[in-house]
Amino acid sequence: GSGGAFCSMNTLPNLLVCNPDLEQKPFMIDVQDLPGGAAGSGRVTLEDNYASSGGGALFVKCIIPGGSTKVMGGATPVGDGFYPAAGFARFAFSGNTAGYGSNTATLPQELVLHEPDTVQFEYRPGEPITTKLHISDSFGQQVKMDGTDRLPVTVSARICIGSCESMVAGQGEVFNSANEIDSDGLCDVGVQNKVLVWPASQSTVSKRAVRTYQPLLTLQHAVSAPLQGVTMDPVQLNISRLPCNDDEQFLQASASATGVCEACLEAEYIIDPDQSQCLECPTGGICNGSTVQDFLLETQDDGSKLNLTILWEIIPFNVVASDTEEDRARLIECPAGYLLVRGDPLNDLRPQDDQCAKCPATYYSTRIASWNEIGQPLVDWKLADALTGDKCEDCEPGAVCTGGRSVEPKPGFYSGAPAAARRRVLHNRTRPESSRWEPEPHSNIDVGVFGWWSTGALWESSSAVRGRAGRKNGRRAAAAAGTVQVFRCPADACLGNGLCAAGRTGPVCGLCKKGYAMAQERCELCAEDVGTTIAIGAIVGLVLFSVGYYFTAWRAFFKETPQERHLMEKKRSSAGDPAADDRFFLVKFFENRGWDTPAKRVSVLHRFVLNNTKTVRGMLTANEAKKDNLPIQGLMKILIGFYQVLSSFMTTFPIKWPEEQENAMKFTKILAFDVVAVPGPSCVVAQFSYQQKLLMYTMVPPAALIALVCPLMLCMVLGHFRHGGWKKHDRYEAVYANTWQMSVFFLFLYYPTVSVASLKSFSCQELGAEGNLLQADFSVACPIDNPLSFLFIYSAIVTVLYPIGIPVGLYFAMRSYG
Repeated sequence: GSGGAFCSMNTLPNLLVCNPDLEQKPFMIDVQDLPGGAAGSGRVTLEDNYASSGGGALFVKCIIPGGSTKVMGGATPVGDGFYPAAGFARFAFSGNTAGYGSNTATLPQELVLHEPDTVQFEYRPGEPITTKLHISDSFGQQVKMDGTDRLPVTVSARICIGSCESMVAGQGEVFNSANEIDSDGLCDVGVQNKVLVWPASQSTVSKRAVRTYQPLLTLQHAVSAPLQGVTMDPVQLNISRLPCNDDEQFLQASASATGVCEACLEAEYIIDPDQSQCLECPTGGICNGSTVQDFLLETQDDGSKLNLTILWEIIPFNVVASDTEEDRARLIECPAGYLLVRGDPLNDLRPQDDQCAKCPATYYSTRIASWNEIGQPLVDWKLADALTGDKCEDCEPGAVCTGGRSVEPKPGFYSGAPAAARRRVLHNRTRPESSRWEPEPHSNIDVGVFGWWSTGALWESSSAVRGRAGRKNGRRAAAAAGTVQVFRCPADACLGNGLCAAGRTGPVCGLCKKGYAMAQERCELCAEDVGTTIAIGAIVGLVLFSVGYYFTAWRAFFKETPQERHLMEKKRSSAGDPAADDRFFLVKFFENRGWDTPAKRVSVLHRFVLNNTKTVRGMLTANEAKKDNLPIQGLMKILIGFYQVLSSFMTTFPIKWPEEQENAMKFTKILAFDVVAVPGPSCVVAQFSYQQKLLMYTMVPPAALIALVCPLMLCMVLGHFRHGGWKKHDRYEAVYANTWQMSVFFLFLYYPTVSVASLKSFSCQELGAEGNLLQADFSVACPIDNPLSFLFIYSAIVTVLYPIGIPVGLYFAMRSYG
């Protein structure tokens, strides 16, 4: 029972409320009346008492005690361990036990919330009720039984619309459950996993179903029966509703019934969790139970998945079967390479059939398929129609299309990205005329397989060139519309699948990477130390130039005349030296000065050259004697001209030649006298811009002619001052004839090279979105697009001067001499 030592009862009439008499003496006990109580001491010790219910030592069988009893129930030992600290009746406790209140207790007084700070006041329909409660006595102690026994009552959990006390029977009650109190005296409503249902009603407004929720509910907890005669007041909470989660729907048994939030399936989506239901995922969509994802997964050749962006739009949809309007996710945009498939808008009963259909093999598309585009050029109403590929682009010749947006150029071809997909990257938008564009590591941009490289600053002059080139926009209309154009590459430049040959980069793989130089139509790797190459080339070039310059220009000036040779023969004959005629002039020069050793060495070298050139010298001697019978120079010119033309075939005709023929063309390129095309010098010249190289090519003829004329000028000056006339020098005729002969011969040899260099400025290739570029240097915009540029004007001048001027000039020169 209750009260292991003393159990007091003194209540008001017909009530269990404690009588005020308890205020005077704690628990109605007079210490002097107790056995063994010390007279006048007012102290007593209570120890080792037990009660199965409340109050191990003292129990008052009423509620709300006051005065000294109330103080006694909440006292704590101080000083000598007696309660209270002062007064006539004082108690000491030791070793007392009970179900609740090991020393003192009262009757159960009230039902209270357990841990009030954690009480939940907002619930999502379908969540379990989490309230925890316990019964408390007047001293605030949690009422329970000792051991495993439980209190003989339950606690109800009721949900009502408005007050549960005032509701009419059978009406207004939403939920009711009975919950036991455990052996610790705690009632945990959540243990039974009782979920909260929420009342809602549906109505139709303008063909749309609208759900209305009860704003607040009352959650009431009450003890099922009086406990030890005490009837306790219920605990009431006002609770509000939380909306369903993004991946849930509110599920009701009927339009006016209560409902709970229930999760959608992974293959479903929902638009408004509180108003709509879970919907079937569209055929072309990927759902997560909440939304239709904005991507689709495309399977690659290696089995991996690529995320491609698509767009969905929530729009009203008329449900014909129920004559109502609901929101649906509709497809409005598909990625490049796909057609957008939606049902016929005049008879559209299945929005879940919306999907993106990939262009089939031998077709492609680089444009985004949009429902909102004017004319809807990439929208089909049936999947079967979309799979025919009629609205996709036909695969271009020179490319392989495997479907979708894939356009893979074949070997020898280059596919430029359409203007709709590519955004040109300009590293230097207004770079100076004299600067040089050098290919840099290209930045990848999001243009799919078409834009496998991004250009640098492709304009040779300022950005004004690009503006003037705008008149070609008509020719580029196809590229701007999203058509991939395929262009033929220079021989062996493009390997296919968007790859360039070693060392190549840029449009149609027509440029060399940094560290490479164009030599014989190939990008050759240059030595890292360009300075050493320049030094070696300068030394070799100077030696070759000196030797060649002497034999072509100055040999006639230093060569003995017939008169000098006759006098020398007479002088040597009188001295008994008939073989002196065969001595080289340098041998004579050294001997006359007493330099015997150099004279012997030059004589040995001279005899070696004579012994190995007898045939050629014989032909030359015969040619000098009988020019009409043996035209050796004419034959040489014909052969050189033939091989010069043959060497130009590699650049003129961009085709794959047989290996033997190609090697022969490369060898004959030596006769084109294009020194900068040789691998060594080409690495040096690669440091210059196209404009600078053009200046070098076109400045060679006047410089060479001036050099060839120098001996004639010297001969005329010496004749004027030493012999009394400009043409009085004894070598004038020979030098004059040699100057004309060598000048004409040089122009003949260099004419193809300088003509090609001049005309290259007008040979351009239209590369769609890449622009109109110069074939000789794909880093330069076509000068024809900017007729006021220096490059165009200068190229026009040298074209008139060399390809036209040289033949015309030689014609009039020969005519003037008959």
